[in-house]
Amino acid sequence: MIRRLLVTGLWFLAGWSAGALSFGLGGLPPVLAILPAIISATWVWLDPRAWSPAAKVTRRVRPADEVAADLDKRVVAPGAHAERESLR
Repeated sequence: MIRRLLVTGLWFLAGWSAGALSFGLGGLPPVLAILPAIISATWVWLDPRAWSPAAKVTRRVRPADEVAADLDKRVVAPGAHAERESLR
């Protein structure tokens, strides 16, 4: 829960800074800079993908032999395979 509060606070500050910059350059009232801050912090707080344990993505690491076999199957040029064999 502490991590969620910290991340939400940081997104609030980032949204406020970006809003202040864009509204300041646009000549709009600086009070409006709070709107992007509230929107970004609310989005981060309520996003279920960021906080649910099922959202973790697992990475599959392929063995080097499997990658090499896939690369051997792909022939870029007609003579590339013969040229490659001559280098061995």
